[in-house]
Amino acid sequence: MDVSDAFLTVKQETPTVVTCVDASGKKQEFGLGKVLPGQRDGALLWYRDITGLLKNKLGMEEMAACPCLLRARGQALVLLRVDDLLVGRLLFHWVALVASVGGEVLLEQS
Repeated sequence: MDVSDAFLTVKQETPTVVTCVDASGKKQEFGLGKVLPGQRDGALLWYRDITGLLKNKLGMEEMAACPCLLRARGQALVLLRVDDLLVGRLLFHWVALVASVGGEVLLEQS
Protein backbone atom coordinates (compact mmCIF):
# COMPACT_ATOMS: atom_id res chain seq x y z
CA MET A 1 0.00 0.00 0.00
CA ASP A 2 1.24 3.45 -0.83
CA VAL A 3 0.58 6.34 1.56
CA SER A 4 0.11 9.18 -0.93
CA ASP A 5 0.21 12.03 1.55
CA ALA A 6 2.70 10.44 3.96
CA PHE A 7 4.91 13.40 4.78
CA LEU A 8 2.14 15.95 4.36
CA THR A 9 0.20 14.49 7.30
CA VAL A 10 3.05 14.84 9.81
CA LYS A 11 3.28 17.91 12.03
CA GLN A 12 6.57 19.76 12.32
CA GLU A 13 8.36 19.06 15.63
CA THR A 14 10.15 22.39 15.62
CA PRO A 15 8.98 25.65 14.05
CA THR A 16 10.09 25.63 10.43
CA VAL A 17 10.13 28.75 8.25
CA VAL A 18 10.89 28.92 4.53
CA THR A 19 11.67 32.06 2.56
CA CYS A 20 10.38 32.46 -0.99
CA VAL A 21 11.58 35.06 -3.46
CA ASP A 22 9.25 36.03 -6.30
CA ALA A 23 10.29 37.24 -9.77
CA SER A 24 10.45 40.87 -8.61
CA GLY A 25 12.87 39.96 -5.81
CA LYS A 26 10.30 40.38 -3.04
CA LYS A 27 10.89 37.97 -0.16
CA GLN A 28 8.11 36.37 1.81
CA GLU A 29 8.37 33.95 4.73
CA PHE A 30 6.02 31.06 5.40
CA GLY A 31 5.74 28.89 8.48
CA LEU A 32 5.29 25.21 7.72
CA GLY A 33 2.77 23.28 9.78
CA LYS A 34 3.43 19.93 8.10
CA VAL A 35 6.53 18.12 6.86
CA LEU A 36 7.44 18.44 3.20
CA PRO A 37 8.85 15.58 1.08
CA GLY A 38 12.62 15.99 0.94
CA GLN A 39 12.83 17.73 4.30
CA ARG A 40 15.93 16.50 6.17
CA ASP A 41 14.09 15.11 9.19
CA GLY A 42 10.98 14.18 7.17
CA ALA A 43 11.61 10.43 7.01
CA LEU A 44 12.29 10.21 10.74
CA LEU A 45 9.19 12.25 11.62
CA TRP A 46 7.06 10.15 9.23
CA TYR A 47 8.41 6.92 10.76
CA ARG A 48 7.58 8.12 14.28
CA ASP A 49 4.13 9.22 13.18
CA ILE A 50 3.10 6.05 11.29
CA THR A 51 4.53 3.64 13.89
CA GLY A 52 2.73 5.58 16.62
CA LEU A 53 -0.50 5.31 14.64
CA LEU A 54 -0.07 1.55 14.09
CA LYS A 55 0.76 1.01 17.76
CA ASN A 56 -2.20 3.06 19.02
CA LYS A 57 -4.83 1.88 16.53
CA LEU A 58 -3.84 -1.78 16.05
CA GLY A 59 -1.67 -2.57 19.07
CA MET A 60 1.32 -3.31 16.84
CA GLU A 61 4.87 -3.44 18.13
CA GLU A 62 8.23 -2.92 16.47
CA MET A 63 10.46 -5.94 16.18
CA ALA A 64 13.70 -5.26 18.09
CA ALA A 65 15.98 -6.76 15.43
CA CYS A 66 14.40 -4.74 12.61
CA PRO A 67 12.34 -1.66 13.65
CA CYS A 68 10.87 -1.27 10.14
CA LEU A 69 8.93 -4.51 10.78
CA LEU A 70 5.89 -4.29 13.03
CA ARG A 71 3.72 -7.13 14.27
CA ALA A 72 0.32 -7.39 15.88
CA ARG A 73 0.01 -10.08 18.52
CA GLY A 74 2.25 -12.38 16.50
CA GLN A 75 -0.33 -12.48 13.69
CA ALA A 76 0.12 -9.78 11.07
CA LEU A 77 3.32 -8.20 9.84
CA VAL A 78 3.78 -4.74 8.35
CA LEU A 79 6.99 -3.73 6.61
CA LEU A 80 7.56 0.03 6.36
CA ARG A 81 9.60 1.38 3.48
CA VAL A 82 9.62 5.12 2.92
CA ASP A 83 5.89 5.79 2.27
CA ASP A 84 4.88 2.19 1.52
CA LEU A 85 3.32 -0.41 3.81
CA LEU A 86 3.64 -4.07 2.91
CA VAL A 87 1.08 -6.09 4.87
CA GLY A 88 1.69 -9.78 5.38
CA ARG A 89 -0.58 -12.61 6.47
CA LEU A 90 -4.34 -12.68 6.09
CA LEU A 91 -6.65 -10.39 4.13
CA PHE A 92 -8.42 -9.71 7.43
CA HIS A 93 -5.31 -7.91 8.70
CA TRP A 94 -5.09 -5.80 5.55
CA VAL A 95 -8.74 -4.79 5.94
CA ALA A 96 -8.21 -3.98 9.63
CA LEU A 97 -5.20 -1.82 8.78
CA VAL A 98 -7.11 0.12 6.12
CA ALA A 99 -10.08 0.61 8.44
CA SER A 100 -7.89 1.83 11.30
CA VAL A 101 -5.38 4.00 9.47
CA GLY A 102 -7.36 5.04 6.38
CA GLY A 103 -8.98 8.00 8.11
CA GLU A 104 -5.58 9.37 9.16
CA VAL A 105 -3.64 9.06 5.90
CA LEU A 106 -4.51 8.63 2.21
CA LEU A 107 -3.91 4.97 1.27
CA GLU A 108 -3.62 3.66 -2.28
CA GLN A 109 -3.22 0.02 -3.26
CA SER A 110 0.03 -0.46 -5.15
